[in-house]
Amino acid sequence: MTIWEVMGWYVFTYPLAMSIIWTSAGIYFWWRREKSYSRKPGQWPENWPSVTILVPCHNEEVSIAATCAALQFLDYPDYRVVFIDDASTDNTASIIRRFVDLNPNFHLLRLSENQGKANALNIALSVAVTTSITVIIDADTILLPDTLKYLVYPFFKQPRLGAVTGNPVSVNRKNLIEKLQAVEFASIIGLIKRSQRVLGRVLTVSGCVVAFRTEVLKEVGGFSPYTATEDIDITWKIQKRF
Repeated sequence: MTIWEVMGWYVFTYPLAMSIIWTSAGIYFWWRREKSYSRKPGQWPENWPSVTILVPCHNEEVSIAATCAALQFLDYPDYRVVFIDDASTDNTASIIRRFVDLNPNFHLLRLSENQGKANALNIALSVAVTTSITVIIDADTILLPDTLKYLVYPFFKQPRLGAVTGNPVSVNRKNLIEKLQAVEFASIIGLIKRSQRVLGRVLTVSGCVVAFRTEVLKEVGGFSPYTATEDIDITWKIQKRF
């Protein structure tokens, strides 16, 4: 058998095998954890920990108003939002200020020089976060009203839990690329991460919406500015700390 034949078999069998593994583990996760799952409002805990939401922004004037508007109406008793304007050159900061003036739990941290997402988050983490839970979202991520409760609730059940990944859903599905992105989110988040949880470890949290235990986030040194995939890097650093 030539090397090309071996590669041909690999290219065919690897996706097939992994599809079987992901699907089987996803079904098992549903059967074990979600089949009879239901949580009515009365089943939520009575006392919720304070949460800080960090929103790194750089030239986000197109989407930041919608994000700010959604963050005003979260169904959570104690949360604050810190927008980190990473030296934007457009109207991002002025748009955010309009919402900051109307919401006492909204705050704007402006950086005079562009630091990059990782460094911007580390600066905010060191000077603006005092809560036990830190939620990080992208500037174009729209949170539903009960999102925070679903992100925070697992920390009640698992004392050694370091992070909880969110479940982003693509809103724009007009052209083929956007529809393929929606399928990607559904498979990677909806199926593969459930399968990884069955295996014992979620290999990557979703960078666009994720909750961290703040003390763990600080313990591992925050986010690395030396990689473009800070969500993968922070996940693995937390995993190494068990």
